[in-house]
Formats: sequence, C-alpha cells, structure tokens
Amino acid sequence: MARLELNHVSYNYPGSPGPAVDDININLETGRFVVLLGANGSGKSTLARIAAGLLKPDSGEVILTGFQGHPGWSGVGMLFQNPDEQLLKHSVEAELAWGLENIGLPPGEMHSRVREALEEYELSDIADNSPDTLSDGMKQLTALASLAVMRPAFLVLDEATSFLDPYWTAKVRRKVRQMSGTAGLLWMTTDAEDAVEADRVLGLKNGRLAAEGTPGEVLQPERLEALGIEPVADWVGDDEV
Repeated sequence: MARLELNHVSYNYPGSPGPAVDDININLETGRFVVLLGANGSGKSTLARIAAGLLKPDSGEVILTGFQGHPGWSGVGMLFQNPDEQLLKHSVEAELAWGLENIGLPPGEMHSRVREALEEYELSDIADNSPDTLSDGMKQLTALASLAVMRPAFLVLDEATSFLDPYWTAKVRRKVRQMSGTAGLLWMTTDAEDAVEADRVLGLKNGRLAAEGTPGEVLQPERLEALGIEPVADWVGDDEV
C-alpha cells in the first residue's frame, strides 16, 4: 500500500501578508477518498499543487512511500480545474499516450493501455478529434483518462467539476470514484456534494485545517457555514457517526 504524507506543510507567496497554507498535515493511502472543502481563497489550489509535487513548500515535507509503478514517474497525478491547461496534444488518443511516452513505457503496453482507456472512458469514437473541438465535459473526461492510463497511486483534483454542467459533473464524479479502488484520491473543492461519498472530509479555512471527520460529521450545515461552503441540498447526515 502506498502512502502520501504532507507533514507540517506551509507556503507563502512573495509579497503576501500571510501564508497561503499554514502547517498542514494530511495522510492519504491508496484506496482512500479524501475531500478537502474550502471557500475560494482558502488555499486549496496551493495545497493541491504542493501535494502533486508542482510546488515546493517553504517548510514541511511531502513524502511518497510504497509506490511500485513505473520508475519513470512519481505516481501522483493532478486534474486541473480548467482542462485547457492540461490538454496539449493534437488528438484525444495522443493526449492519452503522451504521459506514457514520456516515462518510456514499451510501445506494446502503451498502446494496450490507451485502447483500454479510450473504451473505459467512452472516448473511442472521438479518439482522432482535437481536444479543442470538445465540450468542457469531454475535455475534462479526456484529461481524467490521460491520468488514469498512467495508473497513479494518487490523484489530486483541484475543483475538477467547477466548469461542468450537472450531467458532466455527475459523470466525472462517477469516474473519479471508480478510481478509488486502486488510487488514493485527494479532491479539493468548494462543492460539498463532491464530498458525499468520501471516506474522510477535511475543511480548510484561511490556509489552515479547520474541520475533519466523516461526511456525516463535516457536511452538517453549521459546520459548512463556518467554512464558507453552501450546504448540500436535502442532505441527511448522521450526527451520531
């Protein structure tokens, strides 16, 4: 089992009056689905980039242990809020193959993984299409498939459904949830509905962890209000969890 640990992580942007994230501790194992709720400006995107290895913390450390995948990459992938920042190739199929090419996967295995992912993510009919021609929902599904094909130990998601309509939001949520069988998921979001099926929910406020518990504990209206998050419509939590 792989483990991703953020130990006493802090980061301060130059010129900022205070840290964007301050003394954060998070432990995530493969097969676990953790959602981090926070209002805009709470530090979620900064923390997502630190967890994914795209930003080095000013203090603290990020430790990945137990990853036994291909040695050419870290095992941590990130799904951005805007898929246009992530999709760079001339076709959907090329997007799925690009990461595998970069880590030097043998061509036979690469082609097999790409074909499986095209089918799994219902992209086979548009494999030759340019991502520029796709809807926002199809773009995000393509971006997710391009990460899934890498078989990550951990997937960090930064507001992954905020650009999507209800249909595509539900579809992306479902596909992400399926990945929790083999990967650890860390989903940063302002939408409490993203946390309903999580194993654990964290709350971030002003760069610091301000809540932690099960969905039944953290998604209570008064706790969400304290985090600056809209409540889940018709949410029935378990106060006794």
